[in-house]
Amino acid sequence: MKLSNEIISSIARTYQYISRIDIQADYFEEINNRDTEHLKFTKSGKLSESNEKVCRQYVAEEYQEAFFKFVDLKTLPERMKNEETLVLEYRMKDGDWHRLRFVEKKRDENGVLTHVLCLIRSISDTKKWEHELMYQVEEARKAAALKARFLSNMSHDIRTPMNGIIGTLNLANRYPDDLEVQRKCREQIMTSSKYLVSIVNDILDMNKLESGGVVEQEIPFNLAELLNRVNLGKQKQAAEKNVEYIVDWEQSDIRHMDLAGNPIYVERLLTNISDNAVKFTGPGGSVRVWCAEKYADEERVVYEFGCADTGIGMSETFLEHAFEPFTQENETSRSRYEGTGLGLAIAKKIVDRLDGDIAIESKKGVGTTVTMTLPFKIGEPVEKEKNVNYEEIPVEGLRALLAEDNELNMEITKFMLEDYGIHVECAADGEEAVQKFKNLSWDITM
Repeated sequence: MKLSNEIISSIARTYQYISRIDIQADYFEEINNRDTEHLKFTKSGKLSESNEKVCRQYVAEEYQEAFFKFVDLKTLPERMKNEETLVLEYRMKDGDWHRLRFVEKKRDENGVLTHVLCLIRSISDTKKWEHELMYQVEEARKAAALKARFLSNMSHDIRTPMNGIIGTLNLANRYPDDLEVQRKCREQIMTSSKYLVSIVNDILDMNKLESGGVVEQEIPFNLAELLNRVNLGKQKQAAEKNVEYIVDWEQSDIRHMDLAGNPIYVERLLTNISDNAVKFTGPGGSVRVWCAEKYADEERVVYEFGCADTGIGMSETFLEHAFEPFTQENETSRSRYEGTGLGLAIAKKIVDRLDGDIAIESKKGVGTTVTMTLPFKIGEPVEKEKNVNYEEIPVEGLRALLAEDNELNMEITKFMLEDYGIHVECAADGEEAVQKFKNLSWDITM
């Protein structure tokens, strides 16, 4: 008897609730209940009435029908005709998950089930783990799909300008003596090459940001100079498209010019946003930018950077995915506007790393407004370097040792140096460069 009680006690610890049921008499009797706070069941009585009360009071509505069918004693003997146990998982109104199990206890001489045990245990932790696992699987699928889309997009984006370069070179070779054709071909090759470089830069930036490669820095810089660099570059780009680029001084408010932070990524952020605005705004449209101080104390200042355009805009549905990598609302945009779909994703990563916020408002066919708030430390004025005209520094006759493992890069660099009258000695790698440095009798004293 003692051994039997120990076994029963061990089994009881696995379940919150255990009762025995007489199917023919529609009667149940509680054996053990370790969770009387949540499982407020009567100790014994008519099972059908108890089930009605328990179901309506505790079981979540979407599971009530399944619960009623499962605990129906009229159909239970037939459902367990060839089964020793039946299981149902359901959710309670308080959010907990339960697993209810009927276990065969006794059958009559004809093999008809007459008595069962009812076992209930909480499986909320298991369900949470299952949901987390399902979420991870779904995220892995999304990542795989994203990778596949990335490879497809990049192969298209890289192949298109490469084909253009090859075609342009073939055209230039057909008309070697036509200077105008040669000039146009060089311009086209330069445009396609710059686009290829921008694709590679976007991919490298995205990889660095995702891998945590951005080092938190407090470099002193002048905000006005940074904004001037960004705006001058974008004004030229906008003018080539007949897009009006407006620096909104009325909305701007810059009181602290000298700051400390990461100016490289701030400039990259503002360039990405304004580049997108110009790129997706048609001729005759406008792009308006501003910078306003929102908060300042003795040590820190928060600036809002804004960019509003009258471009193609985005739908409300797409806005939810605007910061996802390699996304553009229309696939045709990739060919028409030449973009990797990484601009906003990179911007979001940079803003997050700089402890700022970014928000987008957009309407299809009307335009887009992007606002970014970034905190900075108030810095000291940066001492400006004296203007040096490097063109006036004589280099003719100097000797240079060039170490480069790429043959084409070596030829280009050697040509550029020799064009300034520099004598160049080449080495294919660092080891060869060191050896040549040892062997050459150079006078390196100044």
